[in-house]
Amino acid sequence: MPMQAESRKDALATKGDLAVLSADLRGEMAQLRAEMRGEMAALAAELRGEMVTLAAALRTEIAKQGGELRAEISSVTRQMYVALLGQTAVLLGFFYFFLVQLR
Repeated sequence: MPMQAESRKDALATKGDLAVLSADLRGEMAQLRAEMRGEMAALAAELRGEMVTLAAALRTEIAKQGGELRAEISSVTRQMYVALLGQTAVLLGFFYFFLVQLR
């Protein structure tokens, strides 16, 4: 029977044992917190770098599309002016025809 009493006593934790375990646990938690903060900072820096790269690529693409759009607008504007000039010429032709016929 004394062996059972001793094994039970060994199985019980004292306040000192709990204090040591608590201190160890707090140390491990602080270490994990520091590691997590470091990893989060590294991920944030990587994300910022990727965002800068993507922003530069987007600016380049927008500038390219802007140039193409300006060229297209210029072409359409030119066609509109040519059509307007042709329409004016036709209307002047009709006006001249009626003017000559009514005389």
